[in-house]
Amino acid sequence: FRAAGFPVRILVRATSPRRNLTWTDVEIAEGDMRDPAAVAQAMRGQRYLVHAAADYRLWAPDKEEIVRTNRDGTRVMMRAALDAG
Repeated sequence: FRAAGFPVRILVRATSPRRNLTWTDVEIAEGDMRDPAAVAQAMRGQRYLVHAAADYRLWAPDKEEIVRTNRDGTRVMMRAALDAG
C-alpha cells in the first residue's frame, strides 16, 4: 500500500514497543484492537483495512485472554471496517 502511494495508518497499543516501526511515512494510532471506540477512530477516513494483529503466545496464565484478543479483536476490527464503509 505504501509503495502504491496509499496513506497508511497503523494501530498499536500504547504499551507496544516501536523499535521495528521504522517507517517515517505512516501514521500511528494508539489503541487496543479490542476497543471498538479506538478502532473506529483509527478507521476514520481509511479506505482499506489490513488486519495482521494476533496474540501468538503459546502459553498465557489466562488462555482466554488469547482468545479474546484473536477472536473478539478480529470481530471489532471487521465491524469497524464495515461501519466505516
